[in-house]
Amino acid sequence: MRFTPIGGMAIADGQTIVGALNIFNTSLTHPGLIPDDTLRTATQFLAQGEIPVMMFGLPAAALAIYHTPRPEQTNALR
Repeated sequence: MRFTPIGGMAIADGQTIVGALNIFNTSLTHPGLIPDDTLRTATQFLAQGEIPVMMFGLPAAALAIYHTPRPEQTNALR
């Protein structure tokens, strides 16, 4: 969603901008170029708590996998 047409598409200065994060970054670097309603629609996916899941989800899964083995299997990890 962040870099695909599912995240949104906007036309600014004759160029098509694809993806929610690309639209957001373009609106930061060129204020007023992208209409507010387009910006609001495209960036709604960025504000739904995806960032903490992406930042902490994989390390948490790795930690869970590390702590899951039964005691007789722990020698294989060391």
